[in-house]
Amino acid sequence: MVRLWPHETKHILSALQFNRESLGMMFRGTQTIKTLYNGADEPSFLRYCLLKESGAQFRACLLFCGESTRTRSSFEEAFEQLGGVAKFKRLEFSSAAKGEGHKSTAIIEAQYGFDCLIVRDDKHRDAARVMAQALETHEIPTIVINAGGGEHPTQMLLDLYTIWERLPDALNNGKLTIAFIGDIAHSRTIHSLLMALTEFGGVAHLVGPEAAKLPPMVTERLRDSALTVIKTARIRDIVADADVFYFTRLQDNLRKRKPSDAERKKYASQFCANPYMRKHMKPDSLALHPLPHGPEYPSELDDKVDPRFIHFEQAKNGLYVRQWLLKEIFAPTFDLRANAAPEETVVVSGAVSAFPVRIRDITGSCAAPDCASIRLRGSDWVRMDPHIKSHLRKPLILCPYCRPDPVTVQREYP
Repeated sequence: MVRLWPHETKHILSALQFNRESLGMMFRGTQTIKTLYNGADEPSFLRYCLLKESGAQFRACLLFCGESTRTRSSFEEAFEQLGGVAKFKRLEFSSAAKGEGHKSTAIIEAQYGFDCLIVRDDKHRDAARVMAQALETHEIPTIVINAGGGEHPTQMLLDLYTIWERLPDALNNGKLTIAFIGDIAHSRTIHSLLMALTEFGGVAHLVGPEAAKLPPMVTERLRDSALTVIKTARIRDIVADADVFYFTRLQDNLRKRKPSDAERKKYASQFCANPYMRKHMKPDSLALHPLPHGPEYPSELDDKVDPRFIHFEQAKNGLYVRQWLLKEIFAPTFDLRANAAPEETVVVSGAVSAFPVRIRDITGSCAAPDCASIRLRGSDWVRMDPHIKSHLRKPLILCPYCRPDPVTVQREYP
């Protein structure tokens, strides 16, 4: 299993791909996006991120079998705010439901011109991996992102970022104590977050009806890791010690046998955010929930009632984290800070006279070291002061003056 992303693999399939170094990149990159996003009148500085050198938009297809409002909407919003195009398709109604299979579905959708397939299949946990392997076999460059099949790596990223933003010292120093409360055996978000926490250490309490039944992949990752895992019978036993409480609903859609009404009531009563917990949890602790919640998490309980319950902030962080992820995949050299400064300009030489342009409208610099050409949005190339050009952090592209096409390029400058 490849663990260091983005240096060794292009598809995002598992929490195991991320090590401490790449998670640190995610923390810093997401923080930059969030800071710039919230400091701007509108997030328009992002809209040119997912543009190809030709000026065409990167395109994503969301292939979902199963409901996931938050994951779907945040991916769609992230892709479109970055200037790309996102299209949603239900796997239930695609050819996959007619027996074609995930392999053929991936190849066909990629041939439609999609640069990215964002995949969630509650019925087939390896759907994203099968699709990625099919595309690799056929040497198709389309990227696959697992949006919750078997694992939930992007939910792990936003959960871990939310913890890091609020409790950075405890997480980075291996001093974090987290209590996972609920359907331990079936929660994909718990499994992915547990595996990621092994990179940092700390203590994880498992409080649930089937706490001992973790998937083999998770138990293997936990073995001999720096994370101490303790199976705990009751919330009361750890409520005063935990820095983070992570609740999940009863995972009906992932269970072979649907729980009865009596089992649901028992689950809610045993693994519930309740007044006793709120009274005895630490003042600076946090309560998270990947949503949607059931009766284990009272609907009236949020950060307005108790500032420690930050599940809405957690959900919103999904937008920033997924924006970072898409940027790193498709536009790693895109300069966020320069594009967030709309008033910053430089003077360039036009065919008749010099004129100012905004730095955010410069999409590339000529890769030839002795050429002072830059490309403006719309694929127009102009000349500028070589000294200024050398300080621009823009993608390097060989300009048409250095690699002329006699059919389409007319040299404007001697």
